[in-house]
Amino acid sequence: MNYKSETIAAYDAYPDRFDQEFEQHMLRHNSEHIRRFLAALRGPRVLDLGSGPGNHAAAFVHAGCDVLCGDLSVAMIEQCRKKGLEAEVLDLETFELGRRFNGVWANACLLHLPKKQIPGVLDRIRRHLEPTGVFACGVKEGEGERFESDVDYPDTQRFFSRYTDEEFRALLAPTFLVEHFERTSSPSGRTVFLKYLAHPRHS
Repeated sequence: MNYKSETIAAYDAYPDRFDQEFEQHMLRHNSEHIRRFLAALRGPRVLDLGSGPGNHAAAFVHAGCDVLCGDLSVAMIEQCRKKGLEAEVLDLETFELGRRFNGVWANACLLHLPKKQIPGVLDRIRRHLEPTGVFACGVKEGEGERFESDVDYPDTQRFFSRYTDEEFRALLAPTFLVEHFERTSSPSGRTVFLKYLAHPRHS
């Protein structure tokens, strides 16, 4: 089973439902993370990686940012464009845009990659950031990596990697310096997100 194609198929199957879920999650759980990210920006150019249907990107545009959305799901990119957002199909593991951004936002997208891929992806993100840039990301707390199903999205599976704070900080350390960290829980308490705001390390 291919982690990439299975996950894309899930998002392609339920674009409107994911849009509604992510909008609610953003309002309930990500408002403070967004505020800190915007406050740390030293320019308007933002790359929203794994943008999904563009809920966060729309908030960044509202705040005056120049945003590019990137996602591997064509259905998610179409949702972004319906919102009037600039968006293109983009693979986290191979993207090369030839330009740098003041901020890269990668909320709940790195968690869809196998853990062995993360160092290369983080280095790629750093190369797309200005020296004074800011990087924000969020992953799910836990252990291991596996395909998971969800009763809200029948007949689909998505690949998830879950992390302890110590584990994910070790992955960030070669390329990023963490400036802020927070943990947030879903209303049920079953899902905990680890959220990081970081700046690129310079050699």
